[in-house]
Amino acid sequence: MMQQPCQKTILLDALIAAKPYGISTVYAIEVLGILCPAARVFDLRKRGNEISVGRTTTTDSTGRVFKNVAVYTLLSSGEL
Repeated sequence: MMQQPCQKTILLDALIAAKPYGISTVYAIEVLGILCPAARVFDLRKRGNEISVGRTTTTDSTGRVFKNVAVYTLLSSGEL
């Protein structure tokens, strides 16, 4: 049985792929399946990954608008 990647791995891979645009909290929840992206960003930062946070307004897949949504951008990578 194959083990699924952990949420930290999924998020770090997505941040690398999304450079320089970043990943929003809404995207992380809906598409990546990460229910608490802020906690995974905290974990990645503890491992030496430099991740900035900005804020934006975005829309989810149902058309609902969210204001002041966090957008995480990987500036430099450390460990997983």
